[in-house]
Amino acid sequence: MKTRFICVCAAAALFVSAAASARELSAAGLFPEAVFDAAEAGEACAAVKMSAPDYSWEKGRWRPPLVVLLDGKKRASLIPVRGGEAAEYKAFLGPVGAGRHTVSIADPSKKDGRAIVESVTAGVLYAGDDGYERLRRAPILLGRQDNESSDTPLMMWVVESKTAAGRILEYTVVFSNEDGGTKTAELMARYGRTVDIEYVYRAALDADGRLVSETFQGPNHEELPFKGRKIGEHPVLRVCTFNNMVCDDGESPFVFMNYPVEFDAGGVRERMLDREPWINRVAFEELAREGKLTKSTPDPERIKIDDPRLYALVDIEADVPPGGPGIEISLKTAGGGEWRSASQGVDEMRFKGSGKARLGILLPEGCGLKDIEAVRLAAVGVPGSRATVISLGPITFLDVDFRPLQKEIIWKKKRALVAGSSPAIIKIDE
Repeated sequence: MKTRFICVCAAAALFVSAAASARELSAAGLFPEAVFDAAEAGEACAAVKMSAPDYSWEKGRWRPPLVVLLDGKKRASLIPVRGGEAAEYKAFLGPVGAGRHTVSIADPSKKDGRAIVESVTAGVLYAGDDGYERLRRAPILLGRQDNESSDTPLMMWVVESKTAAGRILEYTVVFSNEDGGTKTAELMARYGRTVDIEYVYRAALDADGRLVSETFQGPNHEELPFKGRKIGEHPVLRVCTFNNMVCDDGESPFVFMNYPVEFDAGGVRERMLDREPWINRVAFEELAREGKLTKSTPDPERIKIDDPRLYALVDIEADVPPGGPGIEISLKTAGGGEWRSASQGVDEMRFKGSGKARLGILLPEGCGLKDIEAVRLAAVGVPGSRATVISLGPITFLDVDFRPLQKEIIWKKKRALVAGSSPAIIKIDE
């Protein structure tokens, strides 16, 4: 019986990890390595626990990125976006053959002590292992020339869904911001976040796991057939627009191979950010560096917002027919507070879609979950046009460390909203 283990980059018998004297080694320009044995061909992955003591994402670019090498050859770029926090960065490294392999880290800057690598762990996933197919088709993302300081890929997740003919694997990337496309204030109002979340690659498989078709999200959000090169079964894509669309050609010195995590299908996409509070912290640091924070809201240009920790984030699921109304969602605080809406009276910031979403509502400083008294829902559009709210809540605040604090809304049934009619008001504690 061959030995297998799941490549989650945790301690295991087949891992060989070096972590001793990390600070001394890093100060001398040396980093620990990881050696692993592959019983047969498979897909490699690694985790690097490291910090950059004198760096924060708010300071700006990290150039050049560290390099993750597999058997002495560059596989992935590594940017310590979490700064001085000793954190684990996970990456997939692509196909490997049977035998012994070595994962190592290099700093092309040659600046001793710029980064402290505490440990490197590595392993391999084999055909038949749970998650193998999701891993071996994960896209390799070539970065834009400014991704060492802006719109950098922070996370990738994969959604696996069954179809009548087989299944679909869809890969989505979380970028630290979006320099083009949706403006920051619109992102915060309509999505409750300032990171950009984009589907990048989709693979359709038949019942036997054979590839039937593959597409990617190209410029102008156009879904295009993939015709580019691959490393093993990994498609190589390149971020080619300032709103983080991708192309299937070109080169870049930045190679992002974020390990694909499984999607939490239990609610809105932003729940994935709740699991990793550091993502919203990094996004905040980028806003601060790029001058996208202000106390004067709403910003007429919709480029700047207030501190994201002042926003109540409300999850909603709605059914709105084509051409139907927008939905205005507002909160009222206790003690006679005024109603405050996600859109702040700006039409471009109003939620107009169907499905699940998270909306951001700016509240006065000092307000928290305990201060929210009621939610108001209204349809805004052609009089008589209708929308249905299927579910509402929870309400989320980010604490000082960007960790989510949540409160449920008692929601008993669907509610129909009619433009021009009275809004629905839900008391939080009813």
